[in-house]
Amino acid sequence: MCALPSPNSINKRIKELSLGVIDLKNEKYANMRFAVAVCDCNLFIKPRETKELSENGFDTNCETLCRRGEIVILLSDKPENGFYKVHSQNSFGYVKQENIGFISREKALDILNSPNFLCVTDKFIITNPDRDKTISKIPLSFGTRLIFTKFENSVYTVKLPIRGKSGSAFFKDAKVPANTAVHRGYMKFSRKNILSLSLHMRGMPYDWGESFGGCDCSSLICSAFSICGIFLPRNSAKIGEISSKAIPVKNGNLKKCHPADIIMCKGHIMLYYGKHRGKHYVFHSFLGTKGITDITTVDEITSSGSTFLEIAEKIIPLKYI
Repeated sequence: MCALPSPNSINKRIKELSLGVIDLKNEKYANMRFAVAVCDCNLFIKPRETKELSENGFDTNCETLCRRGEIVILLSDKPENGFYKVHSQNSFGYVKQENIGFISREKALDILNSPNFLCVTDKFIITNPDRDKTISKIPLSFGTRLIFTKFENSVYTVKLPIRGKSGSAFFKDAKVPANTAVHRGYMKFSRKNILSLSLHMRGMPYDWGESFGGCDCSSLICSAFSICGIFLPRNSAKIGEISSKAIPVKNGNLKKCHPADIIMCKGHIMLYYGKHRGKHYVFHSFLGTKGITDITTVDEITSSGSTFLEIAEKIIPLKYI
């Protein structure tokens, strides 16, 4: 197998494709207001919390999850119905104003440029107990990135953003044991790491738009890649546009797949896992008959009654991502 491209080269090309991934450090955002998520919170398509339920009970007004510590730029000067319109690194929508804290651009750049950060590499971790309830036993979900200031006695001190009474954010020191599922800096971009990171989410329920405790097909893959320093577009359709060297799924082309290659389906995305006893296996978060994140064959039945192989459209080899 060929060597994989560097995360920097991938990120540069994806940003140039105008698929919703932006460079928050770009000078063109110098006059924008910045904020940081002070909790895991939903990013909504419309500025309201009223649920728009699908026939399966999913809230289709939920776009994605904005993780604690995530930097966003404000696209609206004032809140609408208590919501600000914001753009994160790979998505945009409306977030409740109490879920973000305003920060200066200088502080945002300090966070984005810092080499000292931890990535959460499991379903979630929890900060150490503390008298201060704002930093005690706080859940941090898969893919969360937080600045750390020191490591001593097998404990990391991380900076947790807190919303102040004025709406601005300030940061408190919280403790994270070194033996929890965290990684200092980004992990190496490799097939093994993409698969092993994704597999930490095995057994999590499928959840449209993602929320704490669940994931959907594209959020699973976006989070795993982000821990390797690669920022993909948020939804599966846009991820399908990141490579000009995709291979159509026909004439037995699955035999050309290597582990961690991306398989695009109509409205779905999967990671190729491998072949065993003549069957092709994938890892994905899917509704289907189970509504779970798991390893299946491509012959697994979808929610529409077809197999995933029948709706598969193209393969994005990792070397051409």
